Amino acid sequence: MIDLLLGYTIATSVGCLFLLVLHKPLLRFLGPKTLYSLWLIMPLIAILTLLSPLIASMTANSVLLLNIEQMPNITTIIEFTTQNQTALADSLTEVESVILMSWFTGTVIMSVLLIIEAIALSCQQSARLGSLKVRRNKQIKTPGVFGLFAPTIQLPACFYSSYSAIERRLILTHEIMHWRRGDTRINLLAWLLLGTQWFNPLMWLSYRRFRADQELACDADVLNGASKTTSTNVSAYAEALLKTTINQPFPRDRGLISLSPCSTHYGYQQGSFTMMKERLTHLKHRHTTRRYPAVICSLFACSLAILWHIPAHSQKNETEAKVDNKSITPIVRIAPSYPKKAVEDNIEGYVDLSFTISNDGSTTDISVVDSEPAGIFDEAVIAALERWRYPPQNDKPMTIRIQMQIGQE
Repeated sequence: MIDLLLGYTIATSVGCLFLLVLHKPLLRFLGPKTLYSLWLIMPLIAILTLLSPLIASMTANSVLLLNIEQMPNITTIIEFTTQNQTALADSLTEVESVILMSWFTGTVIMSVLLIIEAIALSCQQSARLGSLKVRRNKQIKTPGVFGLFAPTIQLPACFYSSYSAIERRLILTHEIMHWRRGDTRINLLAWLLLGTQWFNPLMWLSYRRFRADQELACDADVLNGASKTTSTNVSAYAEALLKTTINQPFPRDRGLISLSPCSTHYGYQQGSFTMMKERLTHLKHRHTTRRYPAVICSLFACSLAILWHIPAHSQKNETEAKVDNKSITPIVRIAPSYPKKAVEDNIEGYVDLSFTISNDGSTTDISVVDSEPAGIFDEAVIAALERWRYPPQNDKPMTIRIQMQIGQE
């Protein structure tokens, strides 16, 4: 589990770095709408990374071929001392347990914060604008869409006095666009990803950047539609943004966390001058939605996640028995007795067997794959192998294949 969490953290961090470091050139080349859709690679990378052990187990060869050195005609019982290995394993297990418990606790806290906010929003009274609920909220200074499954447009008390008619229309169009695109549900997915990586600063930076890109994309959607009727909408929209920046207190609206997963904010980014400058700058640009670059980048990122992460699990599956003595070295090994006929005729050979190590460490499902000479050593080798004992497999039975050389010293 700890290996999976580490791999998941590394994979998502690489995705975050890609989108954060290359954000400016990607925004300039792709435009805000395409760049916003490019954030889809984050959940895709997360899903592929978490599924990589399953994919690796499906593609890896589950039968291990091991060579057992020549065993003399002496029945011996070999017991391996593994106290140091056991103590080290126990120590590592305790550390892993603390790490996993801390991660789980943080994830639960993030989920609880989400549930509390969702419940608080569901208890609020509201009017309706068609099928969409609208309400005034004295606690906020900027308009926004709040709620997951029944989103509500919430307006500040000074909404009608602070904005002109055209500005109000554009702001409402902006929030309705959020509602139509289901951005609050998308924010829920982003928050859940953040919850699984709450300890990762790159994920927090990426979450903030994602929410800002969401606003840029929504601005582009609104103005792409509004520009068909009049060019004055651009200046009115810019003026509305400036008013929102002035009205919004720093660092955040009272009572509402700006990183809220259940909402969108017209003046998002806590009144940041840098963010407002970025939004105002892109109001002058028109970008066509470039789907192919977004698709290619997504496929490339996901392919890297598969190619980088799955081989690690495949190699682990294939070499676990060779590397970990506790996994493949028998704690009790019985040498097969030499058949009388083979002694008299001075016959040597080998037996190739397949068997399963069960949960309690015993050998089951023993079968002879090949032997030379045929049938001479089969019974003796099977009888000995039935008495072998391995370390318990902890509900992970292992099927292996060995080739046992039989000869006289």
